[in-house]
Amino acid sequence: MIGLCGLWYEMEPKMKAQEFYQNINSKREQLLTEEEGVSQKKKENDSSSKALVENNQWLMEMMKTYPNIVGWIRGEGIQIDYPIMQTGDNSYYLNHLPDGSKNKLGSIFLDRSVNSDFSSSVSIVYGHMMQDGEMFGELKNYRKQDFYNKHKKLELYTLDGEKSIVLLAAYLVDGSSNPYPQDFDTTDAFYSYIKEIQGKSFFQSNVTAVPGDKLVILSTCAYDFEEARLAIVGYVTP
Repeated sequence: MIGLCGLWYEMEPKMKAQEFYQNINSKREQLLTEEEGVSQKKKENDSSSKALVENNQWLMEMMKTYPNIVGWIRGEGIQIDYPIMQTGDNSYYLNHLPDGSKNKLGSIFLDRSVNSDFSSSVSIVYGHMMQDGEMFGELKNYRKQDFYNKHKKLELYTLDGEKSIVLLAAYLVDGSSNPYPQDFDTTDAFYSYIKEIQGKSFFQSNVTAVPGDKLVILSTCAYDFEEARLAIVGYVTP
């Protein structure tokens, strides 16, 4: 299982990572503004202009510079606002930024075994647990019902457009083995998993998933016991 603990004391790599992510976020905002401007000018005469924004052409532009980007995840009003990377080596982005520079903060990344377009039955996304809330540090707040009540979904951007990850559960697992499902052989197996995780979830949700929904598991380190992992599970809206 991937190690994702993140108590870093060296300030230099932290500052370099912060600068990188601030710059890449600024670039994203710039591209979005440009695309929305084009859409506004063309919307009366060009029906494809709306698709220019909806299909996230800005993400395609990002891929020209950072070819391993497969998406972007963000949460309204929280610190999660990062590109999602994927490569054939799950350990690479534990200590590399999206530009390939070595850094202990690493990157948010998608498991190597799943489809890059989030079409797999279960897509696992990893990130370090930073105590100041950076990277996936904000996920620890999903142990509180009131936090979940304010942030019931996250935004997921892919080349297919903007989607939502509707959150179902937050629970602890033992990361010393392979704790996450990859697929479900039967409908009963799917419902059994959903019932299990919602039964031990830190928050209570009034939504559920049905067979055919594509699940996303956000996985990060926890400190409740040795090799503990915090998993936040949701399903992707079409």
